Amino acid sequence: NDRAPPGRCSLDLVICGLAVGHIITPHLWGALGEMRRVLAPGGAALISDLHPVRAWQGAQRSFATDEGTFAVQHYIHSYADYHAAAARLGWSIEAVRETAPAPDQPPAVLALRLRR
Repeated sequence: NDRAPPGRCSLDLVICGLAVGHIITPHLWGALGEMRRVLAPGGAALISDLHPVRAWQGAQRSFATDEGTFAVQHYIHSYADYHAAAARLGWSIEAVRETAPAPDQPPAVLALRLRR
């Protein structure tokens, strides 16, 4: 959204690490739109999350405590979700990275660099 008051779009970079998976898919566009709103023209957003392939295979985001292991609610965002949001919001997808724990394993993390 380019309607923010002058001086409000002042960030050069937004980093969103492993957080967008907590946002239900219909709200993904709102989150990406807000990131874009606070960026200065030409600014970038670095976004990472659990890779959708891993999530579709049943991987969960979880943490362990002395009381047990707890899974955190996670919403899967596909490539199509990111591409549709980027096109609608005026983002340019500059780079996509997929990282795996080992060469013979599916990717665990999806990372994107979006440019305003």
